[in-house]
Amino acid sequence: MLELISQNTYQVMPWKNGQGTTSQIAIEPPGTAFPDGDYLWRLSSAIVKADNSFSQFPGYNRLLSVWQGQGLRINHQDLLKSAILAFHGEEPIHAELIQGDVMDIGIIFKRGRVQADMKVLTVLPNQTQSIPLEQKIHFLFCAEGSFKAEAHTIAHGDTLKVTDQNVITITGGSGATKIYLIGLSAR
Repeated sequence: MLELISQNTYQVMPWKNGQGTTSQIAIEPPGTAFPDGDYLWRLSSAIVKADNSFSQFPGYNRLLSVWQGQGLRINHQDLLKSAILAFHGEEPIHAELIQGDVMDIGIIFKRGRVQADMKVLTVLPNQTQSIPLEQKIHFLFCAEGSFKAEAHTIAHGDTLKVTDQNVITITGGSGATKIYLIGLSAR
């Protein structure tokens, strides 16, 4: 099953630590109050405009990537655009901007209950690709360009949710397309 999640429907909310805002793309179970509710996972994107310390999420693991801007210096190591960082939610993290604001995408998932992965795909203009899907739920976040999947057109900043499929066929738009593929399943 495919579901288009337009960026216009993302739920904007303050960071847990109050130092910025994030756009929640999806949360499981749906409607869970974040950050206080008992959730299995949460997918979101945030703009980072200043050096800051990350909110802590004990008992959760996190995957994070910069999809717009130069990158972040995380605990004195560079996290450049499109690189993916995995870390524990209770780990103290300090982030410094590298040459200006960035947009990141991140998944927070309950350790021991959920398995998650994230990778970056590049699709050439008008190229069609079949992408194997190994988890129960997948999100395809369009970080650059646009792409089509069945009857859906996924624009820059939008997300396609794919449930219970082994493969999805996509076609890139008129320019190069960069997609974050995030997979989730229960352990």
